[in-house]
Amino acid sequence: MSQSKIPVAQRPNSRVLPLTAKFSLAEAERVRADASINGLPVSAYLRPKALTGTIRLPTVISPICQQQWHHLSRLGTNLNRLVYLLNSGVIGTELADLGLTVETS
Repeated sequence: MSQSKIPVAQRPNSRVLPLTAKFSLAEAERVRADASINGLPVSAYLRPKALTGTIRLPTVISPICQQQWHHLSRLGTNLNRLVYLLNSGVIGTELADLGLTVETS
């Protein structure tokens, strides 16, 4: 992938700009190994290291907790849909037929 020769200041509004660093072969292997040990891609490893000098390790969630988070995510999605339908007035009559009341603030 080749980089264009357009100066950074004249490029379209981009939130990600490329930055090049040169390493010796031994340094490059060490950086790759350190990134791998921390479970990060090289770019994600180098970015905070260059800016702050420290690496924040990724949060590891156990498989049991991952299933619970996935279930909560689905419940949250359903709740968001329900709130949207309530706010748009689509299911207001169905709730009235059931005798349920909805408090709005």
